[in-house]
Parts: sequence; C-alpha cells; structure tokens
Amino acid sequence: MNRTDEDLETRRGDRSCSSDPTSGREPSVDEDQELQVGGPQALSPSEISEERGRFDQIAASTVHAVSRGPFFGACVGGVVIWLALGVLIGFSDTWLAAGSAVMSVVIVVLVAVLENAQRRSDQAIQRKLNAIADALADFMCETHVDDRQVDELRAAVGIEQRESTDEGH
Repeated sequence: MNRTDEDLETRRGDRSCSSDPTSGREPSVDEDQELQVGGPQALSPSEISEERGRFDQIAASTVHAVSRGPFFGACVGGVVIWLALGVLIGFSDTWLAAGSAVMSVVIVVLVAVLENAQRRSDQAIQRKLNAIADALADFMCETHVDDRQVDELRAAVGIEQRESTDEGH
C-alpha cells in the first residue's frame, strides 16, 4: 500500500458505503473557526443560523452601497471638489495631508468591510460544495459505486481545513 492509500485509509475511518454516512462528522463549530487550516469540520448549511452579527449586517449593507454606481459617482465628485478646493487654497501642505488622511481612513474601512464580505461568501460557497459532495457520496453508495471513489469524494469534504499553503504538505 503506498502513502496515498494509507492516507485514504486513515481518513476513511467508518465512512464507507456500508456504514452510516454521518458517523464521521464533527459536532457543530463556531463559524469563525470554519476556514482555519487544521480547524474543526465545517458547519453544514442547516447548522448556520439566520442571524448575523452587527458587524456582518453593517458590512453587508456597506458592500451593497459601495458596489453601486452612485457611490462611484460620489467618490469622483469628492475628488473633483477636493481638487477644486486645492486650487482655491493653493494646494497647501495641510490641505494635502487632510485629503490623504481622509482617503486612507476610508480605504482601510472599505478593505475591512469587503474582506469580511468575501470571507462570508467563501464560507457559504464552501459549505454548499461540501453539502453537494456529501450528498453525491451518499447517492454513490446507493448506486453501488466503487467504495474507493466514494471514499475519495468523502475525503474532499472539509479538505479546506486540512490543506496547507506549504508545497511540502
């Protein structure tokens, strides 16, 4: 048996077609732990509550607002007004510093909000993929597909917690 086969046997556990397909699943975990490398098993879609935290609600509303044309128009208008005021007051150091500070703060806040929205989206997509792979593995068991193929598919469920960015792993 080669290393890949040994790894598969280790991951396989009691999850072959002849056993209960849910027996190898971990209990529910905090959504923030979900995509951490080496973290617990991801939550299934039915385990996610419909309530979002206050920051997530604000982030969703902000992403909705900043991804529209009016926000872009307001940004362009703000820059034009800033430049026009610069012409009137002679592009002083204070004027340049104030404009840079305001833009820097806005950029940092937007990056934090957009990263939060992207993380939530990634988690939702991964949960959906895991649910589809798990359901497909269950279906494959019912249709008497080779256990090795089913085990490979089941091993893919939750792989985002086990894989590493290091080339050696």
